[in-house]
Amino acid sequence: MVDKSSIFGQNLIYYRKRAGWSLAELGRQLEGAGHTMHMTNLRRIESGERIPRIWEATALAEVLGVPVEAFTIDPSASESLAGVTDKLSELTDTTEKFIAAANEALNASEALSRAITEAERAGVPPKLLLEAREQLRECSGIMADNRLVIQ
Repeated sequence: MVDKSSIFGQNLIYYRKRAGWSLAELGRQLEGAGHTMHMTNLRRIESGERIPRIWEATALAEVLGVPVEAFTIDPSASESLAGVTDKLSELTDTTEKFIAAANEALNASEALSRAITEAERAGVPPKLLLEAREQLRECSGIMADNRLVIQ
């Protein structure tokens, strides 16, 4: 049976290296977040010689950006969990960009609609506004389709 402190230590090493940090950098990151841990203790936790205290496990998880539970899973599963976390982050970023772009398109569509109305009131012949109206219809259709997909 694998020792739980060894599992914690192996996962700590994995997530530290994944962050691109040396052990010294991990110590600096902890200190920057208001958590002071002696390098000897960090080395002993990584090597499995010492079980971390709850506050230490929480602090390590915080600076590495992982849930505390990530340190307790089979080390061979850590890479799979990291892959899920990466893909979730990518999806979240993409979704935020999509929503921002959709809001920009909505604002531009509303501005175009107002401009068309203003042009009509000013006496611009409808034939000259045809392309603008067509683009507005196309944009409205795309936004309506995407609302159905998002919900």
